[in-house]
Amino acid sequence: YRDCPALPWDADDAAAVLLAWGAGPGWPGLARARAVLLAALDVDGSVRTWVADPDHPERRLVGPWLGPVCNGVAARALRAMAGDPAFEPAVVQRTARWLAARAEPDGGFLGEHYPSRVLVTALVLEALAAVETDDGTAGGAVERAAAWLAREQRPDGAIGRSALETGAALLALCRVGPLDGELATAAAGFLVRSQRWDG
Repeated sequence: YRDCPALPWDADDAAAVLLAWGAGPGWPGLARARAVLLAALDVDGSVRTWVADPDHPERRLVGPWLGPVCNGVAARALRAMAGDPAFEPAVVQRTARWLAARAEPDGGFLGEHYPSRVLVTALVLEALAAVETDDGTAGGAVERAAAWLAREQRPDGAIGRSALETGAALLALCRVGPLDGELATAAAGFLVRSQRWDG
């Protein structure tokens, strides 16, 4: 956040950078993004949203940013780590087990920094679908999260209340297997009807 240098590093942004860059050519920012994610990881597998600058650990964080972890942020971090050989498999496993254990009784997930349960559950589903945990917890959480997302479809085809939620849910459900035809057709219809005049 160049306009607000008091803000500490953000693990969600670091994960988004790694996901967006993918297997692209080398870039110095990748090492920094990896360092931010590593600094955000706690021993229990959780991912803190805001972290100290790994290049300057002596700087103390100032402000109200430190606080509860977010399942959505942790999910994006897990997806980034799972697709990056720079992260040890044991680290990925620990975060996947921690995240799978955060499921609500109905199979969905809550988030602190992502206000929509549909969006958070879609993020978690995508992340856990990319990781096999050695104790099987990810697989069970994936099944329950997918079922929860499908139950959230409304009569107008939306999954949740917006195009963003519906698109995220469809992408996540695609990761775990063939889409239900009726669900996909209704959701696609909602997305088409949601398109604005300017595209």
